[in-house]
Amino acid sequence: MKRVGFLRFDISTRFLILANLVTIIVAVVLHWNIRDVMWVYWAQSVIIGSITIFRILLMKHIFAAGFFLVHYGMFHLGYFFFLYYFNELSTDTVPVLGIALCSLIFLMNHVFSSWHNWKRDMSRKPDPGSMMLIPYMRIIPMHLTIIFGSNYATSTKALALFLVLKTIMDVIMHLMEHRPRRQAEEPGAM
Repeated sequence: MKRVGFLRFDISTRFLILANLVTIIVAVVLHWNIRDVMWVYWAQSVIIGSITIFRILLMKHIFAAGFFLVHYGMFHLGYFFFLYYFNELSTDTVPVLGIALCSLIFLMNHVFSSWHNWKRDMSRKPDPGSMMLIPYMRIIPMHLTIIFGSNYATSTKALALFLVLKTIMDVIMHLMEHRPRRQAEEPGAM
């Protein structure tokens, strides 16, 4: 009998979903607005980028790692300035402790996921170009929210839309990143 839904995911995927759910719960309980949540996901994106650079360096692709560092880093520097300016317009203070806690949970999640999937992922000799693409795909919800959601910073609808899009994109990209390994492990796979 096949398990469905959440139970079908491996432990690293379940941990990723849990990290997103914790952030959603904290955001709802503490009445965060979209600006506050964006800081958590900015931190998560920086964590993902840093781990990607580390993985590419371990594969001895120095130029690719340097290119990714500069390009991805420029995006996130821009996001940082936008979020800082965006929060300056608010009369609310940024809930730093909650943001730090949720960011720490994502750090633990991504470090665990890298450790959990490392040996199998490296056995298929991933292409650095493909490795660089996945972090960019994960920032699409953040990018779209910055572009289209900035006028609705205090809107519950904008917050809900961002949280749902971000969680879905996280899971899809995580599964895409590790799918070739899982297919190769299935009985009868070539």
